[in-house]
Amino acid sequence: MPASYAHTCYGKMVYRELPGEIRRCIRLHPQAYLVGLHGPDLFFFYKPYLKNKIAAIGHRAHQEEAFSFFCQGRGLAAGDGVLKAYLMGFLCHFALDSVCHPYVSRYEELHGVRHSDIETELDRALMQERGKNPLLVDPVAHLRPSRRLSRKIAQLFPGTTPEIIQDCMRGFQRYSRLLICRSPRKEALLRWLFGLGGKKFFVGGMIMGRKVCPGCQESTEVLMNMVREAVPLGRELVTDFYERCRDGKPLDPRLKRNYK
Repeated sequence: MPASYAHTCYGKMVYRELPGEIRRCIRLHPQAYLVGLHGPDLFFFYKPYLKNKIAAIGHRAHQEEAFSFFCQGRGLAAGDGVLKAYLMGFLCHFALDSVCHPYVSRYEELHGVRHSDIETELDRALMQERGKNPLLVDPVAHLRPSRRLSRKIAQLFPGTTPEIIQDCMRGFQRYSRLLICRSPRKEALLRWLFGLGGKKFFVGGMIMGRKVCPGCQESTEVLMNMVREAVPLGRELVTDFYERCRDGKPLDPRLKRNYK
């Protein structure tokens, strides 16, 4: 799955292509849409140093067919602009994951490159394309956790509470910022610590380092194109969901697959 910055960029690209009525709905509830862009990934940041039932929600959501989740969500969102905007962002997450993830998994297997390194190098390229210094970017600066939004999101995920959802969002910000290494000393220290903790294989690849990861040049070029080419899919899924909230007709059958 692409990392956080890629999902944010993609969601903004999709937004620009949406009909005016849908853009207005998102403009009324921008935080709901922006949080939704990170999909079930938020749950990974609930006490990430421990295996727990909340983090398992994120893993399970990626494995399960998306159709039933969005059908359930539509029932709640039909008369609720906040949930509608959140789920439209969530649809963008599904669209990008479902397009990119099969390629990332194959590339990881063929080239022996960590999944997280591939994601991080894609984020680096997207930041540079937008004239930003990857070592300085805070990829979660746009998020503003609120109790109101947390109450809404908790309705969609049995076993959670507004407090748990807020903890997920705050954890997402906290641990994402922890991995920003504006000094080489911090980068070296983090890589050493993750090595001690046995998480070097994955988490170490999430650090935006000073050097481009060897072996990711090809994947970055391909994924940059895939992100752009996936925009029509995101636009179509979001538009369909918005209209189906209004008329109650079946959702797009392309949701009958998982995020992988």
